[in-house]
Amino acid sequence: MDSVDGVAGTTTGSDVAALMLQIVTSTLAQSLLLAYVVLMSVLLLNTLIASMNDTYSSIAEQAEDRWVLEQARIIRSLEGEMDWK
Repeated sequence: MDSVDGVAGTTTGSDVAALMLQIVTSTLAQSLLLAYVVLMSVLLLNTLIASMNDTYSSIAEQAEDRWVLEQARIIRSLEGEMDWK
């Protein structure tokens, strides 16, 4: 009972064990590759979100500074147009 009849002919027990080991190794490699791809995708997406958040914060801060400066210019312009006699 050391041999198994297959489609291509007779296969020994050691050939079956080698084939099983190859299938398990292949499945493990595919699983690890899938886990790696998913993990890297999440990390890259997280990096993109952090970068966009930093850019948005910087632009929002600049916009607030410009708004304060423009408000001061408007007040200065209005005070210049008023007649203080």
